[in-house]
Amino acid sequence: MLQIIISIILISLFVLAVGVLGKPGIAAALAWSMIALESVLQQSNQFLVSNSSFVNFFIAGLVGLTIGWGIIRGKYRKLKIPKQLWLYLILIAYCALSYFWSQSQIDTFDRLKLQLPYIITFCLLAPLCLINAKQLNTAITVLIYFGILIVIAINLSTIGMRGIIIDSVQGKAVEANPLAAASFSAYVGFASLFSIWGKKLWNFNSLLKLCFVGFCVTAMYSSGSRGQVIAFVGISAIFLPLIAGVAARRSTILAIVAIGIATFAIVIFVERTELTTRWQYHRMMEDQIGRFDMLKEVMKHWISAGPTAWIFGIGSSSSFKYLNIYPHIVLGETLVEEGIVGFTLLLAIISITVRQAFRLMSTPNLPPEVRVNIGIIFAIFTFNLLLSFKQGSLLGSASTIFCFALSIGWLHSRLLKKNKQENRQYVISQQLPNSNLTPLGKKTPT
Repeated sequence: MLQIIISIILISLFVLAVGVLGKPGIAAALAWSMIALESVLQQSNQFLVSNSSFVNFFIAGLVGLTIGWGIIRGKYRKLKIPKQLWLYLILIAYCALSYFWSQSQIDTFDRLKLQLPYIITFCLLAPLCLINAKQLNTAITVLIYFGILIVIAINLSTIGMRGIIIDSVQGKAVEANPLAAASFSAYVGFASLFSIWGKKLWNFNSLLKLCFVGFCVTAMYSSGSRGQVIAFVGISAIFLPLIAGVAARRSTILAIVAIGIATFAIVIFVERTELTTRWQYHRMMEDQIGRFDMLKEVMKHWISAGPTAWIFGIGSSSSFKYLNIYPHIVLGETLVEEGIVGFTLLLAIISITVRQAFRLMSTPNLPPEVRVNIGIIFAIFTFNLLLSFKQGSLLGSASTIFCFALSIGWLHSRLLKKNKQENRQYVISQQLPNSNLTPLGKKTPT
């Protein structure tokens, strides 16, 4: 069965790749799925195991081709650069500049070189594929229906200690990244769950998407990714009533009841399965305390370095000198390594993104489906932000935070600009005699 699903994924990937030039939203969705897709395909193909970046570069190439074609066709003329993009570019440049005072210059250089392709693909190019509300809808649709194939493949795969077993070396299993697979399953879960409220409730498609959510939760749980499951449930409980009430203008009571039933089902599911010990409260607290201990260790060196280090940081990737790894808490890592300067830039990006997302979701002239899709992007951004308190680093998996932050930034600049143009056209039309234009700039029937 797994091989059949993988064959369907490969066929679907080929079809989607052919369509990226006409529908840039496809390229954005493929970028979101990149790491999970790679994990699923590697278990069936030794070539992909030996060439572990092949899928990543293939999708990065599709994204770059899509942007290049859009530039040729004039799709990116007169761009208004989002505020958070300027701030992000300054932050990354500052990380690179801190090489000169880093406590571990080799680690700084190596991590910048390693992560630069992902930064370019995820953060700088993929958000540009969402050039309008139509492409946003395309991206969400592909995320749901192509993404669920990947999620089903995750559920059918052989799971080792936690991740998908992709190879065996000297009798020892080699596993793919379980956190990436679990996070992508959450993306598909958010899109499937929230999109129900954007259209007619409780038809066949709605019930199908609810089944998708079940597959997504199962995939997250089977990987043992506790943070992803907890974050998914918590953010769903907050965002579903918000999206129903603010974006879709629907009853929040139904949304709250749905989340209550789902949460109860997940709790029962966790309690009755054999992996319960990993989900015990004291075990989870011990693991999180271990992360805080790592952060406290590097903060000691930051504090002892004096006021200059407090302001400018001890240098990007300096944590490797003291821990041989990053601290797993991105905001704390940023404060230590990039100082108050970098920490302020990061907080500014987050605050601007949150403000823009709420503004877009509550803009009455945007169709409900568009506002719901923006709510999905906002929920995924918040999901990644919450996970940054237990995994990842500023130059590593935190790129997903900036990917969705910049997606919101581009949508904010484009959708509100279009909205203002339509309103301005309406105002002008009202000043002309015998005008028959509506607020959306369309003629009314005569």
